Amino acid sequence: MLQILHCGSASPGSEFPDTSIGIHKRQCSDVAEWVRLGQAGGEIRADVEADAVASHYVSYISGMSYLWLTNPKTFNFSTTNAEMKRQLRSSLAATAA
Repeated sequence: MLQILHCGSASPGSEFPDTSIGIHKRQCSDVAEWVRLGQAGGEIRADVEADAVASHYVSYISGMSYLWLTNPKTFNFSTTNAEMKRQLRSSLAATAA
């Protein structure tokens, strides 16, 4: 599980911090590229900072995954994810919906 790796890599003496850091960098890089492609296609506003959106998105997904894994009975991943998508579409859209 990716969350176990990330949490474990934060422990002093862990062998995996570089692996965890690399995964986060790759995730952010991928999301930033998605944003740039959306900007190039006119679907995402040009004034959006792709790297900032990527950091926000990866943090959001990581937090949601952690909450869902630690307490799936009280954390509704589907509802939270749907709301996150709604907010992203609304805040990034090049034109009003």
